[in-house]
Amino acid sequence: MNFDTIDPSLLTVDNQFLLLMSLFSLSESQKEFARALSGEVSDWEVVFRSAARNHSLPQLARNLREIGWPDAARPFQTEVQEAVAQQALQNLKVVSELRRFVETCVYPLDINFVVFKGIVLAREFYPDIGLRPCRDIDIAVEPQRFAQLLRKALQEGYQLYAPNGKGGVLTKEPDIKALLKFARSAVLISPSGIAIDLQPGIDKFSGIFASYDLFDNLKMLDFGGLSLPVMEPEFLFNYICHHHARHLWSRLHWLSDVDALLHAPSFDLRRVRSLAQEFGQLGTVEATLEFHALAAAPERWGDQTTGRGAEFLRLCLLNLSGDLDLEKRMAMHMMGGEFMFSWQADSDLLRKARKNWLRTMLQPSFHQYQFCPLPPAMQWMYYPSRIAQLFSSGLRRLLIKPPSLNE
Repeated sequence: MNFDTIDPSLLTVDNQFLLLMSLFSLSESQKEFARALSGEVSDWEVVFRSAARNHSLPQLARNLREIGWPDAARPFQTEVQEAVAQQALQNLKVVSELRRFVETCVYPLDINFVVFKGIVLAREFYPDIGLRPCRDIDIAVEPQRFAQLLRKALQEGYQLYAPNGKGGVLTKEPDIKALLKFARSAVLISPSGIAIDLQPGIDKFSGIFASYDLFDNLKMLDFGGLSLPVMEPEFLFNYICHHHARHLWSRLHWLSDVDALLHAPSFDLRRVRSLAQEFGQLGTVEATLEFHALAAAPERWGDQTTGRGAEFLRLCLLNLSGDLDLEKRMAMHMMGGEFMFSWQADSDLLRKARKNWLRTMLQPSFHQYQFCPLPPAMQWMYYPSRIAQLFSSGLRRLLIKPPSLNE
């Protein structure tokens, strides 16, 4: 496959510059190429706004310092630096909140947990914790202890919201029980306003990581005097490849994460591939590496040909606009709620994802409860409306063509 399969309007100098400058580290040849591209950028305001929207502004500002700010970009320099400083302050708030949550809610319960992505990834792999924008805190716990931790957090003053962010604070006991029954995660808001995404495990529908004993294979990260359990780098790489592809590579700081891990001194790419083979997602990992190579290449996109990495590049470029409706329309065509392309995973994994996705979709949702709260004895009434909703969704899948995607 070559770049003729991607809409040429996406293969712009501005877009290539954005992706290249979102990387964690630039070689001398990449810096030279970035300088050349910077002289052809058509609209610096659009570039900076896109970087801010896609969470890569701190990395862009850092790389601009490395290559030298072009004259055409200097009118925005002060505004960009102020925005980067604000993001650094936000990250410090996230650091403080993570410490508070772990010490007041998690440690007293003596439960297995893991902090992943976001702020701990920034702490371990970035030279400055402010370079990787972090909006929330991701914590996974053993499924059987999920409800206990959630209730402990409520006792400590955290507010509970539905995972979809819709509706107000959940304070009534029937609402909390319904969320625990119908939802697969929960969003807590701390007294300081930081969101905590609390999850009972890390798998979705395919059970892709079920064979991996996560809580027995964690490493401890020194986090300002606090020792936190985090994923080992090679497993983390597999996880973020899966996660970012599932979310259609819709944020540029995810590309920076990939680059940061690949530049880590002790990172073992052979073990990454070995784990990917074990998980049945070698296609996803290899395509991620190809996508990264395309973003990092110090030459024009139009002069290259590539394989599956171009599909991930396409997803990324389509989502640069920040059009959430477009992202949702694209996601409607995912197989089993997790895979956009059949080559991403083994056939057994795809079948399992489809089966469990359908099984989950047939179950009542917390959104139904929010729309029409029913007591437990009457919640069987959610099933007929759920089936009708799925039928309608299925029709939309048939009628709405995904934008420029090929199987």
